[in-house]
Amino acid sequence: TGQIAVVAASIPVGPNGAVSAVGYTNVYDGAAHGIAVSARDLLTTPTYAYAATEDGEWSATSPVFTDVCDTQVWYRVSAPNYAPVVGSVGVRITTRPVTLTSKSATKVYDGMPLTAHEVVVGGDGFADGEGATYAFTGSQTVVGTSENAFTYTLNENTSVDNYEISVVNGTLTVTKASIGGGEGDGNEPGDGGVPEGGLSKFDAAFVYDGEGHTIDTNALTEAFAAVMTGESVVEYAAGGSKSPATVSDAMNCVPPCFTNAGEYVVWYKVTNPNYEDFVHRAKVTIAKRPVTLTSGTKLDFVYDGQPHACPHFIKSGHDFVEGEGIVASNWATVTRVDEGEVANTFDYVAQEGTDLANYEIAVVTGRV
Repeated sequence: TGQIAVVAASIPVGPNGAVSAVGYTNVYDGAAHGIAVSARDLLTTPTYAYAATEDGEWSATSPVFTDVCDTQVWYRVSAPNYAPVVGSVGVRITTRPVTLTSKSATKVYDGMPLTAHEVVVGGDGFADGEGATYAFTGSQTVVGTSENAFTYTLNENTSVDNYEISVVNGTLTVTKASIGGGEGDGNEPGDGGVPEGGLSKFDAAFVYDGEGHTIDTNALTEAFAAVMTGESVVEYAAGGSKSPATVSDAMNCVPPCFTNAGEYVVWYKVTNPNYEDFVHRAKVTIAKRPVTLTSGTKLDFVYDGQPHACPHFIKSGHDFVEGEGIVASNWATVTRVDEGEVANTFDYVAQEGTDLANYEIAVVTGRV
């Protein structure tokens, strides 16, 4: 007799075969992932075994992976009357992209630090139940811009190896403050108000005294120092009716001084790195110096046929500034008794170095 036998059939593998094996490829999501193996159209019931390596121990349970990895999982499909099929398929979990962006913020300067302790999580975000805490070092107090820098610490259940984390610093911006006012408004800081007919709280009025005078710079600097934080610079220019733009280039830190009687305009500009420039006009008024000249009286001349005069006067009100004065001449005279009392008139001219436009001279005549 001959022999007959049934040999094990081969299980087709491939896209149209009985066995299919599907791996896994995706970004980390905190969940466990493995492979999926199935067999169809077999005449007997298949069983499945898995191994982490080609020569590893087989197990009925497929290995799963949670953290970032790039590996192969081996599988074996067995069924009675079929030759077993062994193969492998990949599991690839890539790092999860996360962008941490600190908040940007802007405010007007107020002397207090600007902070923004907030982080927006972008990209794919952290997996459920995972995350980080943040510590901020960014701060901006003076006018300007800086980064809202921060550091992060991943939570205990969050592994840095599972993420590709990018950090983006927001910006903290402090803009210049304004104390209001300026030319056309008159809202200057400081006590008091603008005098009638004046231009500024810092107007100054004088009587001609031969000295140089300017606006009240002490009160001006004190007033602005009280409302502005930080170091301010005050510049001045003699401006007349010019606009702020036309006097800006002429400004310097030395206030203009005026000596002669008259009204003068002084522009001032207060500059502070944390505030908008404050530009305004002020006025210096120098009044004429009042001097009254009263000629002498002498009524007891004795007739001798000669003309008699009393070439003297008394100054009252204010005296002339030191080194200035007048030269009197052409005094009235009286010769005869029948002339009676004569007004003691006289003429005068400015002595050298004296500008009579700086004086308001009144003349009172005595009698001779």
